Amino acid sequence: MPCGTAFVVKAAESNDKTGVLEVSLKQSQAVLLEKENEEAALHLHQNRELAKLHQSLACVEIDFVGRRFDFHQPLPPGLFAIVISRCASVCDERTSIWRRDLITIMRASPTDSTKALQSLTIRELLQHAQQLGVNQADLDTADDSKERIAQFIMLALQIEVTIRQEGLSRVAISARCHAGGHFAMLREKVRLFEAKLAGVLAEQWKGCSTSVMCLRSNGHSIPLIQCQHAVARGETSVVFGDDEVPLASLGFNSDGSSSKELIAEGVPPPREWEPEPETGFE
Repeated sequence: MPCGTAFVVKAAESNDKTGVLEVSLKQSQAVLLEKENEEAALHLHQNRELAKLHQSLACVEIDFVGRRFDFHQPLPPGLFAIVISRCASVCDERTSIWRRDLITIMRASPTDSTKALQSLTIRELLQHAQQLGVNQADLDTADDSKERIAQFIMLALQIEVTIRQEGLSRVAISARCHAGGHFAMLREKVRLFEAKLAGVLAEQWKGCSTSVMCLRSNGHSIPLIQCQHAVARGETSVVFGDDEVPLASLGFNSDGSSSKELIAEGVPPPREWEPEPETGFE
């Protein structure tokens, strides 16, 4: 359960024969340790590698992809705790669970080399590799091969993936890393947690409805349906307010090859038909 989870006592009964006191609890929406202990407790529960990555990303340009699910009604008590538990099952020890947040580090595969990396010059690739702390000895063995340098970059790249409950009725999932055109790869990391969320919704909250927003690193959001329509029209960007946002930066394939898949993106699995229980006849 997330740290700070609170419960209220529903009932307490004593068994005179066994001497056992049976207490029934119900999870509440309250969160403990709200004020003065917050910063100290957060530092205590923070994984060191995760804290180091968090500080590093605060000082450089980043790639960011996120989705937010708005349910328009409070989540059932205990549901998000189950989501956190399911998401934790695909994480390693470099994970922090605090209140209603799970933050973890994931890595890329060497085969995840992006088109953006392939378009860089050798010098630019080497600078990117050095920023990520790639061992110089490894770079020396690359023999100025762009493909080999890109593989070392992907091995060194660390991705911060987060799932959190915002207020009573929203769940946000995001992934970020050092800038390098890694948006499609970040989208796949977000999908890992989305699948866990969708599975819990299908089991625990059948028939729920949600609006999905595409998140940006500056905190702004764009309705997913607006992005889907732009993809279906073959456009490469979406206009929202005064901004024109590249669809690729939101995790959409710029070539539109997965447009059919995008139509169902972010929507919980449909509720399967369930027969009504039979009733007896007199």
